[in-house]
Amino acid sequence: MKRFYTFFIVAMLAVTAFAQKTITVNFEHPEHLASIGSWYNSLTLDENNKVTITGNVQVNTTAEAYFVEILNGEEEWLTNGTSNNTAYTISYDNVEDGDVLTFKTAENDPTTFHIIGNPEHLYLTRNYGEWSDLENVDGEWTIIDKGHYNYGVGVKSGYQIVDVTSGNPEETPNFQATSWSTPYNYTYGEEYTYTITTQSLDELRNLTATVKVSGDLAKFAMYRNTSRYSDPIALEEGDNAVKFQESESPFRVAPEYGKAIYQVKLNGELVEPSFYGNDYSVAAADGDVIEINADFPDKDVPVKFTFVNEGTEGVVSTFKVNDVVLTPEEYLAEGFTVKMGDNIYANFNSGDYTINSVKINGNVITNYYGDSYYANDDNGYEYEIDAVKKDPYLVRVNCEAWEHVRWTSGYNANDAIPLTSESCLIEVPASAYSVTFYAFDDYNITSMESDTDGFVDSYSISKINFYEYLGIVPGEEYEVTINTKFTDRNQTATFYLEPYTEEEIENGDKYWSTAIRLNFKNYNEYKEIILADGYTTVNFADTDNPVSLSISPAPKFVYINGEVQEDPDGYATAPSEIEIEDGDVVKIFKSGEIENYNVVYDIDEAADVKIFHDQVIEVAQPDKHSVMMGTEIRIVFNEIPETEEYEFKHELVINDETVEFENGEHVLAVNADTNIAIKVNQFTGVENIAAGANAPQDVYNLQGVRIISNASAEQIKALPAGIYVIGGEKRAIR
Repeated sequence: MKRFYTFFIVAMLAVTAFAQKTITVNFEHPEHLASIGSWYNSLTLDENNKVTITGNVQVNTTAEAYFVEILNGEEEWLTNGTSNNTAYTISYDNVEDGDVLTFKTAENDPTTFHIIGNPEHLYLTRNYGEWSDLENVDGEWTIIDKGHYNYGVGVKSGYQIVDVTSGNPEETPNFQATSWSTPYNYTYGEEYTYTITTQSLDELRNLTATVKVSGDLAKFAMYRNTSRYSDPIALEEGDNAVKFQESESPFRVAPEYGKAIYQVKLNGELVEPSFYGNDYSVAAADGDVIEINADFPDKDVPVKFTFVNEGTEGVVSTFKVNDVVLTPEEYLAEGFTVKMGDNIYANFNSGDYTINSVKINGNVITNYYGDSYYANDDNGYEYEIDAVKKDPYLVRVNCEAWEHVRWTSGYNANDAIPLTSESCLIEVPASAYSVTFYAFDDYNITSMESDTDGFVDSYSISKINFYEYLGIVPGEEYEVTINTKFTDRNQTATFYLEPYTEEEIENGDKYWSTAIRLNFKNYNEYKEIILADGYTTVNFADTDNPVSLSISPAPKFVYINGEVQEDPDGYATAPSEIEIEDGDVVKIFKSGEIENYNVVYDIDEAADVKIFHDQVIEVAQPDKHSVMMGTEIRIVFNEIPETEEYEFKHELVINDETVEFENGEHVLAVNADTNIAIKVNQFTGVENIAAGANAPQDVYNLQGVRIISNASAEQIKALPAGIYVIGGEKRAIR
């Protein structure tokens, strides 16, 4: 009896609109039930073998069993006969609530495999993975199989399969030197015997080649039989005796990824690289000599470009040396050279040019999308390019606000080219399918008009198409008029975005989108502004409301002027759009908890300062305030007028530490309770000391150490520049 192992894979969709049906599922042999359910939802039978279904359900047997027949009650509903079915779908439409289904199964007849081989040379596999659950007894693995697994052997390092024979003389097993597996379609209940003959590679390798290596061994690896999947040959610098068998030649000399080697020779003759221009296949025989020179000489080689037709230099799209993109001025310069071993890459613009031929040192290449090689020719390289530029599309663009409009035939607005006049002719490359116009500086494109039907894209207000069916022909001139309007965004709002930590950025917790969109409900006129971490000043107009918050991950809280904003639909803790007014401060937090901190001010009456919170809110009477975490405080110091005898300087002390400030202001971000003290220090200039003040006086430094006792006026004037306490007062000596 021969049964072939097949699967019936049935797609099942659970339709939520179905009513529930409760059915009973009986198995004559419950141990044969592997699973019941759908591909996304596993079901469980209750103690009465009942299950509730709302859609099609699949029943699966174990690998050792198969369905014989399936009955619904006492009626024969489906007979599977002797075909080896291991999966059956209960169709929702073919059963009724309360039905009893009986699944009759049988076990596969056991199949016996005898695999005879040396366990010191081989290991057992099941389904192509190493399998060590079965021991080899006296040189034989005996497998009793009911699940139709695929069995085989793998070869341990240092050995090779040389033959596999079957107990059935009519069968000729296929094998490789490194593995063998049982045939897939075998008959259940039968007995098979396979004998695996192995031999030591040391015994098989009866040929010898001498491999001479010079240079950096880390640049390459050498393999027998051109395979990277075999173990690399252990080499040392200098002469190496490498043993091999005839089937292991040719050898493969393969540079490591991103590296190249200089030369490979066989019996003194250069071997040309074969695999993508960098690997070498070396067909060696017994007694041959292979030379591998890994290091390139320190030598410059010329690279020259010749263009058959004048003005076609643009046919070279990209030219790179060691992944560095060079400009045409660099690689077309007279005397341009590269180093031996440099990687050279060039691709060519076949969209805008008709390329008749590209030759390198007289050899024609056809890969215009990216030709790459390592420089190893002492004579250098000469490109000869025969190309003709295709006619561009000519578009006469009329636009009153031309200074604020740009165009591109690509996909990146940052690459757009400015218009040059109110009526200018632009040349769009022949490879372009369309051209898109962008307005800047708070201008918007409101419409475009063309003298050609279908020229303006019906789905985009700022795009025109060059499809052939529109009758657009390269080289002919077409006209388009662009209409714009200006939005006067003369109001400002300050946005604060809670900064991400370095750890969050490294972990990918900061996504690409941290922007707001103005006037976003008008697709053709909205303006996107990227928010920086911290503060961003935004110019807007009344028509820009509501403002869309396009921030990922979604913020937890949004505040306007200290008031938390709720989502009007109640779906989230923060709204996705807000209304703003001139002078508003909008704070956006990704954190779930917002800390508030106390800021206490102690400011001398003589001080002349202004205090701002969040860049724009002036604090009229600084005293004690509670501010949100991250709030920026800006302190602006005004100079206090000098008198004949005194000058005055502000001193800033934050949390008991004196802080230096520059250009008359200091900015700090509040992330803890903070005390800010602003003092006024009074200084007396020595040049302003009155004649009656020439009496000797003690001089101290600011640490309270007396420097001079009873110093005269001359001694005081001779002090080094600095601040001293003289006669009980601080004085500046200049």
